[in-house]
Amino acid sequence: MNNKKFIGATLETLLESLRSCKFEKFGAFVVGGLKNGRVQVNGYLQYNTINEIPKSEIKDELQKVKANFAIIMNESLIFKEYALSVGIDYYLLLDTGNAGISICAEIEGEYKEFI
Repeated sequence: MNNKKFIGATLETLLESLRSCKFEKFGAFVVGGLKNGRVQVNGYLQYNTINEIPKSEIKDELQKVKANFAIIMNESLIFKEYALSVGIDYYLLLDTGNAGISICAEIEGEYKEFI
């Protein structure tokens, strides 16, 4: 496995964390394993408040998260095969500094908006 280090975990330690249902900072994402076995990828918006987010851009921003994470997954065939075999849920969040507010998600292939 490619042990390339991104900000936070390496692909190797990230895979271990996923299998243990833990979350790790990984580049621009926070990634973790869910109890149902799926992978959760949290991507973050570049806005300071929820009022600044143009609703027309929300779905496009989630697609960018998915595309950027796909690029990272291509760094390791083992990681990519694992993540795709268990399934990936993508969340787009607004970082408030203390917590993340879910804006939208793609869960088991279904798009959902929360604001």
